[in-house]
Amino acid sequence: MQSAANAIGQVGLDVFTVPENRAKLMLLKRTAFSHEAEARLIYVEHRLGANKPLLRVPIDPNEVFDEITFDPRLVEFERLERETTIKSAKYTGAVNTSDLYQSTLMEVILDVPDPLATK
Repeated sequence: MQSAANAIGQVGLDVFTVPENRAKLMLLKRTAFSHEAEARLIYVEHRLGANKPLLRVPIDPNEVFDEITFDPRLVEFERLERETTIKSAKYTGAVNTSDLYQSTLMEVILDVPDPLATK
């Protein structure tokens, strides 16, 4: 993250017009996700204005994914759309919701005298 911040500081946001820099940015991983075993494939096109068709790679989702975890901030219709998509791909593995973004409310009782209270 620091190297990305340094690059932006030196060049500005134009630093990401260089394909290799955009690829490096996509490879950053937050600590909260460090337990995930994953592979990221990135294709960098060096020609400006290249207009190639989308590269589609057929996979069996049941061989590739151990589980699918949704962001709890999804709106209900978004989650339903994604569930429909994974079912149509014939995925049969575990589907759950992340708890990384759950709000936790705590009641904290402080044993501090009220300065406005009369004795």
